[in-house]
Amino acid sequence: MNLDFEFSQAMIQAGLNKQQTAEFLGIDVSSVRRMANGSTKAKRGYIQALKMLAGFAPVMSRRDKTFKNWKFRDGKLWTDEGMGFRAAQIRSIWHVDQLLISQDKQIKELTTLVNDLRATIAELEPAPEPLPDNVIAFPSARSGGTAA
Repeated sequence: MNLDFEFSQAMIQAGLNKQQTAEFLGIDVSSVRRMANGSTKAKRGYIQALKMLAGFAPVMSRRDKTFKNWKFRDGKLWTDEGMGFRAAQIRSIWHVDQLLISQDKQIKELTTLVNDLRATIAELEPAPEPLPDNVIAFPSARSGGTAA
């Protein structure tokens, strides 16, 4: 599909005339005329902006087809499986992600702190040497036991 035809189709889908298209894109109306008739190559970004205005989700790249057939309708972004998301729902995904990142960082910091405390305790109170299997340990008088 050539870009001048795509540009003209995007203008029609967006419901804009040439003057409105120029105002929307922030360019001169003569540039819009030249792109619509093919004398100037239409910029893909202009086409994408007009398609988004018409309610189509943008194509992220030629390799990434995950947004193909997604559309904006009734104030929601609709997936090709028929799931609709309001703007607040989409924004909340970012906020939840930021909370998870923050909690992950706190967990790592607390894990490091616990490991440091364990190492410090181990240095202060060395573990007693284990007794051989053939020795029975009785409490001594010094450790609070009674002598017989």
